[in-house]
Amino acid sequence: MNYTPLGISCLLFSMQFIFSKWYQLRTDNSLKSSLRMTVFDSIWLSVIFLVANGFSLRLTPLSVLLATGYSAFAIICIVASLFAMRYGKVVNVSLFMLTGGLILPVLYGVVILWESLNIQQGIGILMIMLSFFCSALSREPRERQDDSNKIRCLLLYITVFVCNGMISVITKAHSVGKETVPEQDFLIIAALLRLVIGLVLLVIINIKKQPVKHLHNITPARMLNKLPLFLIVGGYTLCNGVANFFSLITAKTMDSSVQFPIISATVVLLTALISWAIYKEKPTFYEMIGMAFTLFGIVLMI
Repeated sequence: MNYTPLGISCLLFSMQFIFSKWYQLRTDNSLKSSLRMTVFDSIWLSVIFLVANGFSLRLTPLSVLLATGYSAFAIICIVASLFAMRYGKVVNVSLFMLTGGLILPVLYGVVILWESLNIQQGIGILMIMLSFFCSALSREPRERQDDSNKIRCLLLYITVFVCNGMISVITKAHSVGKETVPEQDFLIIAALLRLVIGLVLLVIINIKKQPVKHLHNITPARMLNKLPLFLIVGGYTLCNGVANFFSLITAKTMDSSVQFPIISATVVLLTALISWAIYKEKPTFYEMIGMAFTLFGIVLMI
C-alpha cells in the first residue's frame, strides 16, 4: 500500500493552521471577515483545480448533492474555527477538528459500510473522548478566563468537531460511491457552491448593516486593500485543498479506521509544535494530558 498520498495529506493539513491563525490575527474576528475567508478560499480552490482539471467539469446528481452538504459544513467549520481561535488556542481547535474528522467517519464506516471495529479500537475512541474532558478543564490565559467566553469556546469546539467530522463522512461517502465524479471535479463543485453561498451571505449581511447605496462604494482601491488577506487565504487553500485531494485518493484504498487515525495523530503532534514555535501557544498541563489521551487512543485504533 502506498502511504505517500497519506503523508502529504498529513503534512499539509498541519500547515493549514499557520495561515488560518494568521488570517484570524489580521482581521476583526467578525462573521463578515469569517465569511470573506470562505469566499477567498473558494476562489483559490476553484482556480487551482479548474486549471489542474484542464478547465473541464463533470457532474452527477449524487456528487452535486454530496458537494452541497460538504460546502455547508465547510463554511460553518471555517467560521467556527476562526471564532474558536479568538477564545482558545490553535492546538485545541485542531484537536477537536481532527478528532471529529476521525470518530465520525470511523462510525460511518462501521455502521454504514460494515467496516470492522474491534474492542481495542473501541477503547481507542473512548480514550479520545477523554481528551475532550481534559480540554474542558484546561485554563486559558488570564484574559480568556471569563466563564461566558469559556462556554462559548467549548460550543465552538463542539461545532468544529461535528462539522469537520461530517466533511470527512461526506468525503468517504463520495469516494466509495458508484455514481460520483473524480476527486478534482468534486472539489471544484464544492468550491463553486461554497463561493455562491458565501457571497449570498455577505450580501445579506451588508444589506442589513449598511444602506443599499453603500454597496456602490466598493472601489478598486478597497479591493486591493484586501489583497494581503487574499494571499494569506491562498496559502491556507493550497494546504487544505491539496491535502483533501490526497485524502480522497487515500480513501479509495484504505479503511476509515486506519486512514483517519493516522491523519489525526500526525496533525495533532505537528499542530502543537507549530502553534508553540510560531504563535508561542505553550500547551497547559491538562492540554498535554488531553493530547496524550488522543495519541494513545489513535495508536489503539491503528
